[in-house]
Amino acid sequence: MKLEVNGTSYEVKIHGDRILINEKTVDLTKIKENEIVIDSMKFYLDFYERTGIGIDGKQQSFLIINGMAYTIARIDTDQETIRELRAPMSGNIIDIYVQLGSYVKRGEPLLVLEAMKMHNEIKSPRDGKIIDISFNKQQPVKAGEIILIFD
Repeated sequence: MKLEVNGTSYEVKIHGDRILINEKTVDLTKIKENEIVIDSMKFYLDFYERTGIGIDGKQQSFLIINGMAYTIARIDTDQETIRELRAPMSGNIIDIYVQLGSYVKRGEPLLVLEAMKMHNEIKSPRDGKIIDISFNKQQPVKAGEIILIFD
């Protein structure tokens, strides 16, 4: 996938536990939910917010890491390559609007995830058929866990 961080583009590839950024392997070790080590450097996630779609039509997020602000946008997303919907944050699944075998359109609401007493409506990142749903209503989910799979 391609990411844009404060106006600079990066090619990010994930192969199991291996991450490549611009073809360079990055040693990434998650320590805690808000603390990671990348190439022996420790980073603290002070703040994270998915800010929505920017004026350029890109899905954007805002992060503060080690006191520095970053705007991150995913670019050139080929929606057909997205197979898994992962939890963007830890919380509880409050409602699921789709069923196994449902056909959905990009942007269609899929489920509601409650995190920090806020209800977050999670929308489909692509058109497609739901072939697996890993969680039920009222189940807790951790950030990064696969919630459902597309065809």
